Amino acid sequence: MAEVDKIKLFGTVKWWSLQRGYGYISCGTQDYWVHYTAINNNKKFKKLKQGAKVTFCPEHNEKGDFASHVSVVED
Repeated sequence: MAEVDKIKLFGTVKWWSLQRGYGYISCGTQDYWVHYTAINNNKKFKKLKQGAKVTFCPEHNEKGDFASHVSVVED
């Protein structure tokens, strides 16, 4: 499935570990695991801030729900 065809959700960064490079995005009552490699930006060092508003594509595998194609929503 092309990225253009994927469903995009809005969420909030619930928790982020800079040392580990992953965290969680909250969307309604559902939490999605997110890895720094899923963040869309051109910066060498990718990170998220707790409380940041983001858009992402929800995914699922044998380990659970996770976020891909994560973009920070600019205010």
